[in-house]
Amino acid sequence: MSWQDRLYAHEDSAEGPHRSYHGSGMEPLSVTALIFIANAVVFYLRYVPAIYIPVESLGQMQPEAVLHGQVWRLFTATYLHVNLTHILLNMLGLYFLGPALERLWGRRQFFLVYTLGGVAGNILFTAAGTIGWIESTTLGMGASGSILALLGAASVLFPDAEIYVYFLLPVRIRTFAIAYGAWFVYNIVHRGSNYGGDLCHLGGILLGYWWAESGGVSISGKHYTTSDPGSMAAKLKSLVRPSLTGSANHPFEASQEHADQETIDRILGKISERGIDSLSPEEKAALGEATRRSRKRGGDSAPPGPSGSP
Repeated sequence: MSWQDRLYAHEDSAEGPHRSYHGSGMEPLSVTALIFIANAVVFYLRYVPAIYIPVESLGQMQPEAVLHGQVWRLFTATYLHVNLTHILLNMLGLYFLGPALERLWGRRQFFLVYTLGGVAGNILFTAAGTIGWIESTTLGMGASGSILALLGAASVLFPDAEIYVYFLLPVRIRTFAIAYGAWFVYNIVHRGSNYGGDLCHLGGILLGYWWAESGGVSISGKHYTTSDPGSMAAKLKSLVRPSLTGSANHPFEASQEHADQETIDRILGKISERGIDSLSPEEKAALGEATRRSRKRGGDSAPPGPSGSP
């Protein structure tokens, strides 16, 4: 079946391409943006003490309270922050890491990983309080476990991407994650400053690393790992390596063709649901590149790229 045979390829069909918000073409806010807003709203509730004091009291982490049945604290504590610097650093991490991972995983999967990263860190925090590594009445709060889950995942899926430490020093994201994780272990073992918080950080980064490496529990039915042919890492390899060798019999050729077809199907599906205006510049470029490669392989049934690209 060629792409023309698929329902979404016919823009002149009775219903036409589907768009969200009653055909307005407006995009819903990303989960990354919604998480950012939720954290900001909760933080600024501190200026309404009558609301914030009970919210903080019932929402922050405390191993003893969790062990007595207040398990919601494992989640709610991830939306509470100690001060302005605390929330700014965490939201900066969300800003840099969130959009790329949300585009890769999708909205639900991204929110699941973000949430589980924070919960995993708080479970480790609770376990430490149970065995006496920290006081069971120790309080904790912050989204750091969730943010570090994103860092752990990004170190697997985008290992060569660069981040700038203090906005000056470029460092590969995998190197940065390993260094961060090593510091957490060192500080926990030596019970340094905020070693209880670093337990949460370590739990988050390990959860994110495991999720990206194994594929986790997929909501969409798709897994994204470095070894999965459908993963972002594998797609990037298949895009680069054949072009370097120029060999028609390159072992990644089949993977490239499969990746291109997946890209075409996914993006045309989005056009069907939300219209072509919903595509990001990256998606338009990806569709154009996949289309050109399909034509070079003799794929006459390949769809035209967005905006009439050849």
